[in-house]
Amino acid sequence: MALLRDEDSNVRTAALKVLQAQSSLSDERLTAVMALLRDEHWLVRTDASKVLQAQSSLSDERLTAVMALLRDEDSNVRTAALKVLQAQSSLSDERLTAVMALLTDEDSSTLKSQTTWQRFY
Repeated sequence: MALLRDEDSNVRTAALKVLQAQSSLSDERLTAVMALLRDEHWLVRTDASKVLQAQSSLSDERLTAVMALLRDEDSNVRTAALKVLQAQSSLSDERLTAVMALLTDEDSSTLKSQTTWQRFY
């Protein structure tokens, strides 16, 4: 866990790569990984997203937190969050409706990728 909070982004990335192969992580580890979706380094954000993508069924609480990231100012954070949602085995109608609403928002260009449209429509 301490490695996920290390000052060196290379250490955080290496720790995340180890976790990517795990399909089930403890709540403590999931919390730490979710925090890294907002990391200042793009590679850390990308690897954190990959770890969460391997978790095919996140709890409602975690999904709510990921959904909130879709409104983040940083387009890279929004993209990472979207990739996590895309990897979920199923999303409720409420969550799908919320994502679709964001797709029609003119300010959310990151969410309008072809992949997004194919996944949610």
